[in-house]
Amino acid sequence: MATDRARRTAAAGGGMDLVVGIACGLGFVALAALVCGGATAQADGAALALVASARTAWLTRAFLLVTNALSPMVLVAVAVMATLALALFRGRVLLNLIALGGACALDVVLKAAFCRPRPEAFMLVAESGYSFPSGHAMVCTTVAALAWLALRPRLGARGRAILAAACTASVVLVCASRVYLGAHYLSDVAAGVLAALAWVALAHRLVGRAGRMALPARGTRPADAR
Repeated sequence: MATDRARRTAAAGGGMDLVVGIACGLGFVALAALVCGGATAQADGAALALVASARTAWLTRAFLLVTNALSPMVLVAVAVMATLALALFRGRVLLNLIALGGACALDVVLKAAFCRPRPEAFMLVAESGYSFPSGHAMVCTTVAALAWLALRPRLGARGRAILAAACTASVVLVCASRVYLGAHYLSDVAAGVLAALAWVALAHRLVGRAGRMALPARGTRPADAR
């Protein structure tokens, strides 16, 4: 019964996942165009100036803890270990590995494509590489989205609400830490979130479609045997 409910919930959410993915993909393209055109420069500068004026010693320590504990390397390592340990979630191993590997590769490709310098005047941490989009935001959002996709069908309404709140809070904290520490502009972290959601939705769709295409082939074997 639990399995049937999970399948029904997953099927019902599949179309919405695709809509979210398309919307986020278009949102990323639009934001990238604005960044390239300099339209976000004033808002990005104002956001950095605002957080710089609000910096305190304890906030800096707190956000350093967040940005280090939820770094891409840590999140990917934890997610891979969890994926391998919880291989009982059928189809999740392939989806998780593709989504995680793709997100890391996509971050590298996009950074090289846009070549946006980091806001060095505001930086409290030493960072190398380009700024757009934020790798921290992208990987954290990817892991949160994968957790949502894996656990959502197996939870009731209250459980889904708690899971959504936890996933959202983790992404918001990571994004806030990157802007607070001056490692990224506000548009960088927003782009990271949008790119990650679009990519996970695409990977989820492709892996799900591949699984559905494989089912008839497996199902014909008993009939052939008869």
